[in-house]
Amino acid sequence: MEAVIFLDIDGVLNSFEWMERAESVAVPNARKAAERVARAAHYLEIPPTELARDLQRLDPDAVARVARLARDTKSRIIMSSSWRAVIDYRGLDEMFSQIADWPPGLIRDQTPMLDMLFGRGREIDAWLETNPCEHYIILDDLPPEAFPGHAHRLVQTDMEAGLQEEHCMRAGELLNRR
Repeated sequence: MEAVIFLDIDGVLNSFEWMERAESVAVPNARKAAERVARAAHYLEIPPTELARDLQRLDPDAVARVARLARDTKSRIIMSSSWRAVIDYRGLDEMFSQIADWPPGLIRDQTPMLDMLFGRGREIDAWLETNPCEHYIILDDLPPEAFPGHAHRLVQTDMEAGLQEEHCMRAGELLNRR
């Protein structure tokens, strides 16, 4: 049985630290990459120029870390980030593949949108009701209180530094306890 990684974006795949550095790092062919993302998404309300800026906001190292974690633990990724309200999981999958070593199709689904902030735990509950899974983790910068009943599966990052190697090591340990 595949394990699941519920993935947030802000505070996980980007950070204040990254965004300060990102101003000097250009995403290669950002406009073309944004057009590919727009074609892959089933709904999208972001102009390509703004979408290109969103690509810039993602830390390629953090994105690659999640891909490696998923590959190493044979996990599938389910998007739980509020970004999915604008870009569905197919568009996010394409977006990540444009900036890092991210195999196409790594993101398999997204949680339902019930409550945008502290309802993430309920959204994960709703997804698990229709997709039972015993082995999962949550990569998010929200506090444990946002995930009632799931706090022991939370690998909490922070907006200051985002996803680091130690988070991936902890996530791998939790996912490998099968």
